Amino acid sequence: MAPFTRKIVGGLAAASLAGCHQAAPPSPKPKPAIYAQNRCDGAPPTWQARGEEFGIPDGPPYLIQTSAHDYRWNGVTISEKTLRDYLSEAGALGMPPPLSVVFAPDTPCATVAMVRRAIDTRMSCGNGSACAEYSEAEWEKADAARPHVN
Repeated sequence: MAPFTRKIVGGLAAASLAGCHQAAPPSPKPKPAIYAQNRCDGAPPTWQARGEEFGIPDGPPYLIQTSAHDYRWNGVTISEKTLRDYLSEAGALGMPPPLSVVFAPDTPCATVAMVRRAIDTRMSCGNGSACAEYSEAEWEKADAARPHVN
């Protein structure tokens, strides 16, 4: 092979090998699992079926609403720390009023797991406390169906 041809062939081989060693672009991060996908594996088995907590007459029920962006306790926006504090205070009542927790479809499953754990450890759900979980759509139906006291 002529020296000129060897340089061209050698240059082409080096260029093609150099292309093989380039790092592949990073794959996109998977989106975190959210409540709308599979209810984040569902409520703990010791919790009440939806609607059963309304029949327990231990005072006005507590309502926790959670989304990807905030926590609300009976309609008031609160911090995660305040949520834990309120749950601790409610659990210390002995027989706390029933609790309904409503998760927005965009709530990350990590947040759902934290809220469930906080409720379970502070409210003893299933062992004297009535706790139930709803999606937003289920809550709207249940809230419309239950009697309201004015």
